[in-house]
Amino acid sequence: MSKKAIDLLLDRDKLEIIKWVTTLKDRALVDTLKMLKENPKRIDWWDGISDNEKKSIEMRNLKLEK
Repeated sequence: MSKKAIDLLLDRDKLEIIKWVTTLKDRALVDTLKMLKENPKRIDWWDGISDNEKKSIEMRNLKLEK
């Protein structure tokens, strides 16, 4: 695939993400995206989520293990 084609696909993907973000109504998700934007080198997303989100994930994991 040529560099131009790859660039066009990247631009298309970015526009799709922009369109999706403009429809969001979930404040927590917007805050997460904002955190990713402000801390692009941050590797561990776990540190950026709330305690409630962590508990929810852990509870789902417990249910899956049963």
